[in-house]
Amino acid sequence: MPAVADAPVPTSEPRVTRLEAELAATKARLAAAERERDEARQGLESLRKAYPRALEHLALLRRRLFVETAERVEACGEQLAFDALFAEVQRLEQALDDAERAAPAAAPEGEAGEPKRRRGGKGRATKRPPPAKYVDTNS
Repeated sequence: MPAVADAPVPTSEPRVTRLEAELAATKARLAAAERERDEARQGLESLRKAYPRALEHLALLRRRLFVETAERVEACGEQLAFDALFAEVQRLEQALDDAERAAPAAAPEGEAGEPKRRRGGKGRATKRPPPAKYVDTNS
C-alpha cells in the first residue's frame, strides 16, 4: 500500500504563476502605500515644526506692533505684516488639524492612541488682539 504523505501534490503551473503575479502586485501596492504614509508623516512633522515658529513670530510682531503704535500713530506696514502672518498661522493651524484628523484613520494600530492637541484656552492665535491704543509720551 503506497504512503499517501509521500505522494507528490500535483501543482497547476498557471495557478502558481497567477498567485505569484498577485503577490508581486500586492507587494508593489504595499510599497506605494508605505511611501505615501512616510511622505504624509514628513509633511505632518514639518507642519508641527512650522506652527510653533509661526506663533512665536506672530507674538513678536504683536509686541512690535503694540510698541510702535504706542510711540506713533502710523503702523500700516507692521499691521499688514501682522495680518499676513496671522493668516499664515491660521492656514498652518487648519492644515495641521486636517492632517491630524486624517492621521489616526490611516495610522497603524498602536499609533492612533497619541495624545491629542489641546483646544481652546488662553493665548490662542485665532483671536485677533485688541487694537493698539495711542499713548502720549510727551505729557
